[in-house]
Amino acid sequence: MSNSLNPVFGEYDDPANQKQGLLTVNFSKDGNTLIYGMNESGKDEILQSLVYSMLSNYSTDELHLYLVDFGAETLINFREAPQVGDVVINGDDEKVNNLSKYLYVELNKRKKLFTKFGGSYQDYIKNSGETLPSIVVIINSVEIMNEVYQDIIEKYIPSIREGAKYGIYFIITSETQSTVKMKVVQSCKNALCLQMASDLVYRDILGRTNGIIPSSTLGRGLCKFENVCEFQTAFITKDDSLYNVLKKFVEELKAKGMKEAPVIHVMPEIVELKPMMKKYTGLDSVPVGIIKDNLNIMKYNFAKKVTTVITSSEFEIMGRFIKNMINVFDNNENKFMTTVIDASRFYETFEHKNVSYLNSQYNEFVDSLDKANQSILDILAENDNDYRSIASIPNNLVVIIGFEKFYNKLDDDHKKIFQKILTSNKEEPKMNFVYFDVPGSFKKYEYEDWYKQSMDTTNAIWVGPGVGQQFLVKISNSLSSYSAIDKEHAMVVQNGNGQIVKLINEIKWV
Repeated sequence: MSNSLNPVFGEYDDPANQKQGLLTVNFSKDGNTLIYGMNESGKDEILQSLVYSMLSNYSTDELHLYLVDFGAETLINFREAPQVGDVVINGDDEKVNNLSKYLYVELNKRKKLFTKFGGSYQDYIKNSGETLPSIVVIINSVEIMNEVYQDIIEKYIPSIREGAKYGIYFIITSETQSTVKMKVVQSCKNALCLQMASDLVYRDILGRTNGIIPSSTLGRGLCKFENVCEFQTAFITKDDSLYNVLKKFVEELKAKGMKEAPVIHVMPEIVELKPMMKKYTGLDSVPVGIIKDNLNIMKYNFAKKVTTVITSSEFEIMGRFIKNMINVFDNNENKFMTTVIDASRFYETFEHKNVSYLNSQYNEFVDSLDKANQSILDILAENDNDYRSIASIPNNLVVIIGFEKFYNKLDDDHKKIFQKILTSNKEEPKMNFVYFDVPGSFKKYEYEDWYKQSMDTTNAIWVGPGVGQQFLVKISNSLSSYSAIDKEHAMVVQNGNGQIVKLINEIKWV
């Protein structure tokens, strides 16, 4: 694979040297490119020609394209091309933000990867024997981007400033110089000028022009090599059938069977369990949703602690999550055993095959738990408390919907037995309890020894709004905003570290 990305998109005329040539962008040499031009000067045409040229000459192994089009949105025509990761237009708020995150992560990944091969993209391709695609980001009409998404360009600055060394390049268009931040201008070695409002602007951007002014022709402008030259953009087709030409072109690219560039992920409206099942390896990796900041799957370790509290300001807010989590536990592929204690009579009908269900006879159930717990303790005693001796025993998960109601329905003897189960099962617990209830249902027990020994609210889940006004769940890290937590989201806390998560919500609660 060559590390040379050098698309042709027009011709230039150099009167000083009396020569003509092909207009190209040599990304490895030029880095980032700024294209200036008024409306209807040919900005959309020059970008379409650039994209067409790149897609014609470079496969997905060599090129990933991300097209941010705040102009006429003509770049949408390339959306289905395999080399195009995504096309972002005005209104794609989440994609605008997530593309900046993706580029920043990719930049840092490449920094680490290239270190032992010379530190640059060109050195890596030359010396590693590996292939890695160049990433080209086109931002069309950055002035509109700045207007609609104030300061969003700041999130792109690290990638714009450092990316060229690591094979991440930008082409940015603007109507005027004043709408491009100085940090961006300083990070762009190459500049092209289409028709501008004043002849003086060419000199401001390109330096001395020796009196050359581009003729008033669509796609005509000035560039600078050894000297300032006039160029003419190449057009994809001569007639008005551009849409059909591009449609056929993209279909031909898709027919080649190239793998597709990574898409810009966005938070789905419905968070389903099925796409997460590969990550679901047991009670220590139960998927609960998608992390808001990075769109990764949030896996919760229910096996680590004896108890996990799932709570909210109102019980009803947890309703949908309860149904979805029971569905998750039901799909555990026999990695652990699950029993639901429905003390709140939450379910009218219960239709899960791999989950046991009780809404009465709690004393008898505690007796069965005690028997199973004692069997585990006996095995440990016989093996000098070597926890490897119980490694093959599957975890027994007990989900209690309405903890306070369940506990109050135990007689005094069985309360003591239940407390013993909780406090004797802490090091490598094979019995794990999940409590669904509101914060006030736990408060009356907070000074009792069994509660303090078995409860750890630095590992908990708070569903819905109100987490900033509660004192049950302990969060050690500072979060910029709790306002993003609505009824579809939760604060998932593990070892005090809180993350905002959109919860699995495929099952509705009516």
